[in-house]
Order: sequence, then structure tokens, then C-alpha cells
Amino acid sequence: MSELTTNLSLTPKKIREAYVNGKFSKAEAEDRLISLMEISESDKIRAQCINKLNEIDAKNDKLFKLLESILISDSSPHVRSAAVKLLLKSFLKKSSQALLWVVRRDKSPLVLNPIIEFFEKNPSLLSDSLKQEINEILTKFAQIMGIVVDEIKFFLDIEILFALGKTNYEINLEFYNYLKLFEDIKYKNKWISINGSGRVEALTYDCQAWRYLKEGGPSITSVLNLEYPSLYLSTIIDYSDDLDGKIFVPKSITYLSKLKLLNLSSNNLSNVPDSIGNLVDLKILDLSRNQLEKIPKSFSNLKNIRVLNLSYNNLKNLPDFITKWQSLSELRLKENKFKNLSPIVENLSKKLDVLKI
Repeated sequence: MSELTTNLSLTPKKIREAYVNGKFSKAEAEDRLISLMEISESDKIRAQCINKLNEIDAKNDKLFKLLESILISDSSPHVRSAAVKLLLKSFLKKSSQALLWVVRRDKSPLVLNPIIEFFEKNPSLLSDSLKQEINEILTKFAQIMGIVVDEIKFFLDIEILFALGKTNYEINLEFYNYLKLFEDIKYKNKWISINGSGRVEALTYDCQAWRYLKEGGPSITSVLNLEYPSLYLSTIIDYSDDLDGKIFVPKSITYLSKLKLLNLSSNNLSNVPDSIGNLVDLKILDLSRNQLEKIPKSFSNLKNIRVLNLSYNNLKNLPDFITKWQSLSELRLKENKFKNLSPIVENLSKKLDVLKI
């Protein structure tokens, strides 16, 4: 059997498993993964090959040169992203110039974000020129939105959601300036509201509406010219379509440290990040109309919450810490799967202005 036929019959996963089980030496596993990556026409398989090379800690010179070439010439952001991650892990010192090239020229959030994340966690490991370039691009991004640099990371992570599965998607932060013009009908705030210090104070995160405006809907200006733009979007968007389960709230929401209102309703979320528990200035939190089965323990830190909406989820229990929030005045719990709320209801009904069960 030819080497080509042999490589095509082996998947990246099977090659790694053969290495782990001792059937392939490390060198043989590396060669097979590199060979498969070079002959495959599938972006998915090529990215998987690089990921498996990362998992087996591959570090040979042939691989380094191949990864450098991928950064410059490969059309797939998913493949380039995998290459960046492996370079950061195994070839950091040698790849400084290649990474600098990426930061200056690559516009895909899938490729840029791993470098930015590495910079945030390990700034001392990067060259001065690379650190300077990253700082400059983050400052530029923040200026586009009119927010402080710390908070831009959240919106870059949202850009990843929109880039998944796409070949030519480029970062577009101007889009979020348009979202500042849409009003949340329920709470009368703008979808993105920024205070005079450049901090996001209110956020209505409606992933399907944002995606619709970005990808396939009418022009944003034509929607904004309607009397009730947000209401129009809610009537035409299919909220049963959950981006194939890829909707998420980035952990980096913790950087929006001055948030007072956070509306995450109607996103089909099965979980929310623990990092929301760090947003101690929150006064209004709306998690209604999702698929949540539990509330993170970290939410016990949210002692300034006045309004909490958990309606239309799959919750079975209500955390005790919610009953101890002194600022809480409105709690909505309709349409969940609670087993026994009687003791809690009796306690809360005496102190709340609004309790809906």
C-alpha cells in the first residue's frame, strides 16, 4: 500500500491514538500527521492535523517551516488559528517575526485572538516589538468603539462566534457602534450603553439579532429607520435557530466590570460563565427564555442585584444565596421545573416588591 493511500486511510485522531498506544513512534506520528496535512484538501482535516501535532508536543524544524508558510499563504482561518496556537506553544522564540506578521496583517478573530490571549496571560514571554504591536492594535480597536482597552476583549470574543465556519470573515468592530443605537424594549436601555469613562454600563446581548444584522438581513440603517427596530427584529428572527448550539457568552464578559444591566434573554443558552459573578455592580440581570438548568455558585457575589429574571428555563432549584440578597426587589421565576418553592416563596414574598412564579 502506498504512503498516500495509507495516510488517507488514517484520520488525525487515529494517528494520535496509534502514537499513544505505542504503535507509532513520535517521529512516525509527526511525519504521518504532516503528510496528511499536506495532501488533504479539507480545511477541517488540516486543522485537526495541527491540533493533534500540538497534543503530541511536536517540535521539529520541518513542522516549524510549514506552520510559518501556513500563516502567510493558507486561506483557511481555522487552519491558521491552529498553526498560531502550535507556534505559541512549541516555537515561541523562533516564531516572533511570523507572529508579528500575523498581528499586522491577519484580520480574522480566529487567528488574532489566540495571540492576544497569550499576551494577556504571558506578556513577559513575548518580544518587545510583538507586545508593542498587540498594544497598538488593541488601542485601535478600543478607539473604534469608544471604550477602554480592557473591555475590547469581550467584543473580540464575540467576533469569534460570528467567524466560526466562515472562510473570509474579518473583524468588524464598527458594527457594534450601530448596536448602540438599538433600544431594549423591556428595559429602555440601548443594546450597548457606554458611560463617560468608556465603560459599558448596559448590555443587551441578542446573538441571533446581532447575527441577522451582520449577515443576512436588511441594511442596519433601514432597520433603524423603523419606528420600533428591536420589535421588528424579534418578529422576523427564528429564535429556535441557535447557531447549531454555538451560542455562548464569553468568559471575558468579566472585563465589563462596570455593568449595571445585563440582558441575556432568548439566546438558548444552556449555561452561562462563572465570570458573570465578578460583575458586582450589576443591578439588573435577565436570564429568561434560555435552557439553564442551574445558576453558578459565583453569582452569590452579585449582592447589588435589584431585578432578577429567571423565567422560562429548566431550573429545578433556586440557590439559597438569592434569598439573602438585601437589594433584591423583583424576582421572576415563571415556567421552570422547580420541585418545592414554598419555603422560599414564603420568605421572599415578605421582602420583594415583585415576585412572579
